[in-house]
Amino acid sequence: MTKIIRLNLENAEVVLGLLLLLLIGIFWQPLDPDLSHLCNYRVRVVELGSHHDILALKEKTAPNIVYKNVLDLSALSVDEKKKKFIAMLLPSILIERERLEAIRQKLIKIRDKKLSRQERKFLARLYKKYRTKNIDVLIERLHTHPNSIILAQAATESGWGSSRFFLHANNIFGIWSFNEAEKRVQADLARGNKKVYVRKYDNVLQSISDYFLMISKSPYFERFRSARTLSKEPLELVQFLLNYSELREEYIQRLTKIIQKNNLQYYDDFYLERLAPIDVARLIY
Repeated sequence: MTKIIRLNLENAEVVLGLLLLLLIGIFWQPLDPDLSHLCNYRVRVVELGSHHDILALKEKTAPNIVYKNVLDLSALSVDEKKKKFIAMLLPSILIERERLEAIRQKLIKIRDKKLSRQERKFLARLYKKYRTKNIDVLIERLHTHPNSIILAQAATESGWGSSRFFLHANNIFGIWSFNEAEKRVQADLARGNKKVYVRKYDNVLQSISDYFLMISKSPYFERFRSARTLSKEPLELVQFLLNYSELREEYIQRLTKIIQKNNLQYYDDFYLERLAPIDVARLIY
């Protein structure tokens, strides 16, 4: 089974939080990187060659696009770098949120009815993926949270896209790997005499999907999951992410500062350019 650990790229003392984060990682499993299903609802998959290829966000809308790779934006001004960083990630964040919400609405619809064979298979796959046999728990776990929180965590973990793991592994959230069979890159840190590896993703969407899955399955985020069903206020919700980092209160302060300083709440009500109807049964990747 794959084990992972988040890496706080701004703090060399991350090793001190290794045990806690490994326990979090027990509840995560890798996702299928295949993006062929996206063709069903008009999402383009694009490989970036330069920062000019990153499509600009329009007024409250993002393009239906998944970037296969990320770019080094260090040559740009600080403001332009942040703008391009957000534009690289936000489309995939919105695609994943829409996918999860479509599945959640499907579950709400079938919760109190006699299930067809296809619906039983649909539910069984989700139970296995999210490690629960309770449909109400499943519906709660498929809730999402504001874009501003995700962008703030991405900025914190990747140094606004400057980390080696981000650039060479599409690894937005610094996820470590202990599975030799999966794609990964070696980290500079070591744990005793053992090498540390960071998981390598095939595209931006896969990294974001992993993030949502980890949040949805780990018992360490149970309070956060409950809170996000009651509130969409990012500055309230980040208070429930103490277990996300060994930095605890300092991590919450960092997220709060990044959200406020960069006005990330502006992106909370962005939406995708209209998609074709989603076949949710095909989107449990």
